[in-house]
Amino acid sequence: MNLRLNSFARSLLGEVRQFKREMSQTQLYNLKYYEARLLQKEEAPDLALNLFQQLQQEADQQWLDEHAANILFEKGAAYQQLSRYHPPRSY
Repeated sequence: MNLRLNSFARSLLGEVRQFKREMSQTQLYNLKYYEARLLQKEEAPDLALNLFQQLQQEADQQWLDEHAANILFEKGAAYQQLSRYHPPRSY
């Protein structure tokens, strides 16, 4: 994980958010998608999953059709990350 790139991406995301009121719905969906991907890189898969699920509920059908495969792939990666963080059960 490249911490400098993640820090830059997080800063850039903060700057872009200032213009949310001027963005189209498509741009807002893309922003949420990239934020979810950044959260995965920052090892916050639970938060990333929440954003991916929000996108699947909120985004229009055209956007979803164009991004469905990517969202499924990213959700799978997030679930895989989550499985690494659960401690083993003791019986």
